[in-house]
Amino acid sequence: MSKSRRHYLLKDLLSSPVAQTQEVLVGELKKHGIEVTQATISRDLSELGALRTSSGYVLPSELSAAESQGTREELCAILRSHALRTTQAASIAIIHTAPGHANFVASAIDASSFPEILGTIAGDDTIFLATGSNTMAKALCEQLVEIMEGKS
Repeated sequence: MSKSRRHYLLKDLLSSPVAQTQEVLVGELKKHGIEVTQATISRDLSELGALRTSSGYVLPSELSAAESQGTREELCAILRSHALRTTQAASIAIIHTAPGHANFVASAIDASSFPEILGTIAGDDTIFLATGSNTMAKALCEQLVEIMEGKS
């Protein structure tokens, strides 16, 4: 089974209520004749930008405006769990995470609405958040620190 076919089926599953856990997704793909491991599903979900919500995995495009407050709360929880520190470099805010966590955190940031963030770039353990100015980057870093420390 090709990766693109597996991703296609995963996208379909993510739009249904069955996508509660990675183990459930493994089982659902098995029903379609696709044998995969949980590790493969984890990588696929990361590549698709899927987000873990209280009701399961979803694609960012599936989040509705009604869920935006929940998304903000989930983002705060994700930042507190996975972000280690933040720094500023000119108009760029930088978040450092544990190895392998940057894409997950960046996807959650992309799904939230921070008007000052123009775009994100994620590596393995570092996320660059482009802003419009040095002042905006500084304010964003301060806001992220407050979130990471549980003050926001």
